[in-house]
Amino acid sequence: MKRFLLVAAAMASVLLLGVSSAGANQPAEHFTQDVTGDTLQCGDTTYTIVSGEIAIVMHEGQSASGNTNFTGTITPSCFVVSVVMAG
Repeated sequence: MKRFLLVAAAMASVLLLGVSSAGANQPAEHFTQDVTGDTLQCGDTTYTIVSGEIAIVMHEGQSASGNTNFTGTITPSCFVVSVVMAG
C-alpha cells in the first residue's frame, strides 16, 4: 500500500505543479508498479496482494481554447489476493 501511495503522491505532484505548454499534448506516459505484499484493510478483513501489478497511464493535453486537461488511469493486472478475516 505504501508503494501505491508513493505513486499516487508522485502523480498528484505532477498534476499540481503542471507541465509547461511545450509539454502539452504529448503522448501518454505509461508506468507499471509491482504491488506484491501490499495490504488493504476493509473493516475486520485484511486483503494481502500475493502477486500482481498496477498499470498507470498519465496524459496531459490542451484544447484549442487553451484549457488544460489531465487524465490518470490506474488499472490492476493479474492480481492474486489472500483474505484474512478477524475472529
